[in-house]
Amino acid sequence: MATAGALSNYAENKFIDLVMAETVFAAPTTCYLGLCTLAADTGVTEVAYTNYARQAITFGAPSGRSITQSAEISFPQCGATGATVDFYGIFDAVSAGNFLGWGVETPQKVIVENNTPKIAASQVVMTVDAGKMSNYLAQAMLNHIFRATAYTAPTDRYLAFSTVAITDASTGTTITEPAAGYVRKTSGIWTVTAGAAVNAADETFATPSGSWGVITATAVLDAATVGNLLFYDDAPTGEGQTPTTGDPVKFLAGEFSVSVA
Repeated sequence: MATAGALSNYAENKFIDLVMAETVFAAPTTCYLGLCTLAADTGVTEVAYTNYARQAITFGAPSGRSITQSAEISFPQCGATGATVDFYGIFDAVSAGNFLGWGVETPQKVIVENNTPKIAASQVVMTVDAGKMSNYLAQAMLNHIFRATAYTAPTDRYLAFSTVAITDASTGTTITEPAAGYVRKTSGIWTVTAGAAVNAADETFATPSGSWGVITATAVLDAATVGNLLFYDDAPTGEGQTPTTGDPVKFLAGEFSVSVA
């Protein structure tokens, strides 16, 4: 049975660092599947049956916010000592390396001498939970981490307001931004720690020349106009404010935070 897997803290942290601070995160050339007795976002404990070794895993193109294993995987035949498998883990190396993601093995596999464990195609599914990250960026993240498709971080990131709620499916074209002197704000340096990026300095928008309407959402995009939606908040601090002629509009340092969870 396919189970929706989760990204590791390592993978989440590296990707947000790439997107928001342009810190290099090279896509793994090959991903490897491991069989595990314990697993969590922080790490896994792999099985140790006789002859066990991780095996290469491939994925098809993302669908929605998920990516699915594309072919059956066979592990080495078990020797004298068996194991019980409750989880799977994905890594960027055949041994050691970095832990990328994990999921629950359903049903549990009990491996005994002479068994040749297999994982049927489509049983490993990695999913990015909905909410606060655009579908565009979720797919880019899955492609980069699990399919060796390079993601090029934007040179600049832009803060924006919307007078209509933003959703995962929104784009840089479909969000409803104010007029009356409004322009997206080119953001400065972002401080990235523990999977979250925070604005390091005050971010001050152009002064309104008229009413901007009721602000209902904020966003981070990769271009000054149009472009791709990266992150958003459809219930931000300050929701319902109506900036108008001459009002100062800003985010204080540390007030705008985005994360992958």
